[in-house]
Amino acid sequence: MKTLWILRHAKSSWDNASLADFDRPLNARGSRNARAMAERLAALSPALDRIVSSPARRARDTVMVFAERLGLPGDRIDWTDSLYEASPETWLRIIRRLDPAWDSVLMAGHNPTITQLVRQLGRPDIDNVPTCGLAECRAGSWNDFPRATVRSFDHPKRIRK
Repeated sequence: MKTLWILRHAKSSWDNASLADFDRPLNARGSRNARAMAERLAALSPALDRIVSSPARRARDTVMVFAERLGLPGDRIDWTDSLYEASPETWLRIIRRLDPAWDSVLMAGHNPTITQLVRQLGRPDIDNVPTCGLAECRAGSWNDFPRATVRSFDHPKRIRK
């Protein structure tokens, strides 16, 4: 069984209008939410084999919080340019190319793609994956995507409830 954790980057800052979209960092709330969601994922004790992420700064900042909390070394993080401004079809191509030896992978990127992908994977009831939202998907193999099952969905506002 393969487990894919789909993560939308945490809340980014719009304070510096001169920054390109690609270079926007996390804001204070985004940093807090990334730490809280990484803690929630760590409590589930996933043995991640790999992280595959957009290289945009807000995604990198989010992923580094998760990698640190989960004890995943930097050489097991792949910064994948094609995940920035990617379509769900691009995500699915990347997922199907994941190493069959890997059983658990976290992939991080951006909306609207994250929401479209989660809906396509069987959660049409989710209108929007909020920043730092995390969906757990399972399938028999990486080639079985998009016929995966979304087993769980979590986001920072659930922490406060």
